[in-house]
Amino acid sequence: MEITANTLAAAITGSGSNHHGAPPFAPDWARPPKNGQHLEGLSRSYIYRLIESKAVKSMSLTTPGAKKGVRLISVSSLRSWLADQAAAQETSAS
Repeated sequence: MEITANTLAAAITGSGSNHHGAPPFAPDWARPPKNGQHLEGLSRSYIYRLIESKAVKSMSLTTPGAKKGVRLISVSSLRSWLADQAAAQETSAS
């Protein structure tokens, strides 16, 4: 399979499907949502509070000499935190 800019972008963003007809790739790392948008139903500010409290894994990718980087959030750690919250609510409701 020839790798082009389009196939590489589809693999990174999770759009499209692979050549075996399997479901699209779901990335584990995502950028925080923009203001007014949500990730897994949570706002940008709420996600940053989770990052600050160390409830969710994140990292900042920077290049040497750069003033700013790109913040990425571990989607699997966010989903794990949400599952823990749901389990805690089920336990307290019982």
